[in-house]
Formats: sequence, structure tokens, C-alpha cells
Amino acid sequence: MSTTKTSRNPIEAVRQIVGHAKRLASLEFELRTFGLKSKATRLGLAAALGLLALLLLPLVLVFALATVAAALATVFSVWFAFLIVTGILLLLIALLAGTAVVLARKALKGGSGGT
Repeated sequence: MSTTKTSRNPIEAVRQIVGHAKRLASLEFELRTFGLKSKATRLGLAAALGLLALLLLPLVLVFALATVAAALATVFSVWFAFLIVTGILLLLIALLAGTAVVLARKALKGGSGGT
């Protein structure tokens, strides 16, 4: 049983129904907006943490290379250990650059990767 006063006028009843429908639509919109704001906040936090991890990755690489150099310095002199690590890095860079050039040439010639 409704606590509101019902009217016998059908036009007034339709107006009340339309008013309730508008209010329901407004509340539904507000609920969806709140859900999207919450999702956007979580997504922004995830993006910030991912970016921070990506920014710390080069630092980890530097520390890993320093660790390798320090380990080699227990066997060789320090300058020779750094020279070995530098040489390995230069070989890796040359290998990656050469592979990039070969792949770029194949792509420009229109060759497929399967043959």
C-alpha cells in the first residue's frame, strides 16, 4: 500500500509516473557515474604504479650490471671487470641492431617472415 495520496485524475497519475521515472533515471545515472568514477580512479592508480615500475626498470638493469662487474672484480682487476661487462653490452647492442636492420630490410622488400 502506498503512503502517497492517490488521485483519481488519470492525467495527474501519468504526471506522477513520469516524475517517478525521471527520478529513477536520474538515480540510475548517478549510480553509473559513481561506478565509472571509481573504476577510473582504480585504473589511474594502476597506470601510475605501472609507470613507476617501468621507470625503475633501467635502474634495476644498471644494478644488475654493476653486480656482474663486482662479481668479476673478485677474479679480475676492477677495470678489467668493467671492460668485460662493457664488451658484453656492446655485443648485445650490435646483435640487437643487426637483427633490427635485417627485419627492417625484409619488411621493406615485402618478404614474409615464414619463408
